[in-house]
Amino acid sequence: MSILRGNDTENGMCKESKNITKMLRYIIVIDAGKKTSYMSNYVVHQSKVIGFLVKIYPHNKHWVTHIIGAAFQIKKNHPDKYIAEYWGNIAHTSDSRIRNWKDKEYKRIKHEKYVKGIIDKYIDIYTKRYV
Repeated sequence: MSILRGNDTENGMCKESKNITKMLRYIIVIDAGKKTSYMSNYVVHQSKVIGFLVKIYPHNKHWVTHIIGAAFQIKKNHPDKYIAEYWGNIAHTSDSRIRNWKDKEYKRIKHEKYVKGIIDKYIDIYTKRYV
């Protein structure tokens, strides 16, 4: 249910995140009576949703995690096979790409620490040599 709140990116004005949240609201809260501003039956192409989730993840992990969690639940529980597959594909692909990003980021940070350690070691050697 936390996914119904939406995203705070760009002070709540991020068009891509609003469209994704509105699609989820349409599936989850079928009869809210505000079909134009609160929810929408417009379907954003899967590749655009996945691309946006992966792109925004480093800056808004909390919201993206909620979206992916909701997508997994829709895949598991929604009676309409098309909707279940649509969101299941978004969940699995986004999750996989984010895990790959995390692995690369972990390796990058580890390498940066290693290089910094070497630089610090040699700076220390040369600065203490003259003391």
